[in-house]
Amino acid sequence: MTSANITAQRRPLPSGPALRLWQSGLHWKILSVAKFALIWEFAARSGFNFAFPTFTATMAALWSMIADGSRGATYLRTMKPLVIGLVISLTVGISAGVAMGLRQTVEWITLPVFIVMQAAPMAALIPLVTFVHGTGLTSKVLAVVMLSMPVIAMNRYKAVRNVPSSMVAMRASYAGVTH
Repeated sequence: MTSANITAQRRPLPSGPALRLWQSGLHWKILSVAKFALIWEFAARSGFNFAFPTFTATMAALWSMIADGSRGATYLRTMKPLVIGLVISLTVGISAGVAMGLRQTVEWITLPVFIVMQAAPMAALIPLVTFVHGTGLTSKVLAVVMLSMPVIAMNRYKAVRNVPSSMVAMRASYAGVTH
């Protein structure tokens, strides 16, 4: 070996927070967010739509909402229809999915409804629900139910229907109830 190779082997690798940041790939994420913010700012300042706010104005409004506490109240007001809608969706969706998975007559009646609900563009029907029921709690809960219940019911149906036969045999060996 030459003396240059020995010196290169003994020299410690550079380290520090900047190198760790570079090696972690976090710089690419930061650059992506910065690029997104710049594109947003330039698009808003171009004047193509007067209702499109700039990135700096949006962040200033967000900071003022956080500072005066109105952001938390907004989240709490949004959580009420979300929680009510999810409770309804989970209750009805899981019950319907299990019933469809266990009984073919229930599957024959309800599966087409859930398939259509999952395939239909439900987001396009939400303005109709808002038109009929207004902007109150009912329309918000219905929107959550319309978007979440088909997915929950279909996932539960597939889970019950596709239980491996070895698990069914294990249930029987442990004196499980048959249906």
